[in-house]
Amino acid sequence: MEWASLFSGKLFAMLVVYADETGTHGLKKGGKEPAPGVYGFIETPEYWEGFQEKWNAGLRKYNVPYFHFRELNPPERAKARNPYYNWDKERVDDFIYDMAIIASEKALPFGGNASIKGTQGESATSYTPTYKIVFEQFSQPSHNERIVTLTR
Repeated sequence: MEWASLFSGKLFAMLVVYADETGTHGLKKGGKEPAPGVYGFIETPEYWEGFQEKWNAGLRKYNVPYFHFRELNPPERAKARNPYYNWDKERVDDFIYDMAIIASEKALPFGGNASIKGTQGESATSYTPTYKIVFEQFSQPSHNERIVTLTR
């Protein structure tokens, strides 16, 4: 901890980020414009230990192995191999609400996204350059400093 003395008056904390990427996974003609993103939550290691217990209890309440938002869409719920098979809209809404309450209890959300057409123009042929921008937004040191300031 000798190095910490070089930063007089600063607070140091161990923080852990859990994040996931989202997007349309490729360029499609027509329909929705691809806009990949990376989002996550940041909090202390101690917080995540308790979070895991609460998250798993939420999954057990609905008797499902995981939460995948994409699989909660009506066409996906019609597939027999889907853990949310034949769930009605009310059950889906209750599940999403319960899991959102658990996820937003304390950890600070953050992330970034970008429009493929907005970053590369109408003739974009790859989503890779846009993902690079998204990951840069997600991990900018100035962005992370703001988050640390907000956590305590």
